[in-house]
Amino acid sequence: LSKLVVINADTPAENRRYLKKNGIDNVHMLCDEKREWMREYTVLGENRWSMCLLVLQEKRVEKLVREVDVELATKVIKAATQKL
Repeated sequence: LSKLVVINADTPAENRRYLKKNGIDNVHMLCDEKREWMREYTVLGENRWSMCLLVLQEKRVEKLVREVDVELATKVIKAATQKL
């Protein structure tokens, strides 16, 4: 998970509070408050919010998994990155 990056629409302060509250110190969190990055990579749907997983390699999207269930996120991440 050292290469895991979480990108969300929360503010930097909200992300810091979340990381501190949950004792997380090994995940990089980036803020996309205007959702520009999410739109650019088609992660943001028209009228919905969902968790999506993108696997980037060589500055390209290698895999995209939409509608990731939070409970299954670890399994989805392992399966998506297994062959890379």
